[in-house]
Amino acid sequence: MTELETLRQELESHDWVFAKTMPENPHEYTTKRSWGDQREFEWTCLLIRARGHKAKFRGSTYIELQLGDCVYWTMGWPCRPLPGRPEHSATQLINRKCGAGKPSSGQTT
Repeated sequence: MTELETLRQELESHDWVFAKTMPENPHEYTTKRSWGDQREFEWTCLLIRARGHKAKFRGSTYIELQLGDCVYWTMGWPCRPLPGRPEHSATQLINRKCGAGKPSSGQTT
């Protein structure tokens, strides 16, 4: 199994919540807190950023990764808390948008 196949399998194995605050951009998210293994969440975050591409959405640049029919992107920086910093200072969300066939922004850079 390739690294991206493993990543896709990992992402599909978690619970996702519809982001009701953005009905104009329907997507879902999963939280670090909901994952049993925090290191797996961090690995997933790092891999999305390492293998993804830059895309703009509402003036901000994100790293998005297309896997199958879904696009994934993370919220927050860095993926792991820095030494001496609280846990919440690192990425806490991974988002996905499925069925669109293109990145959530529609624009890539």
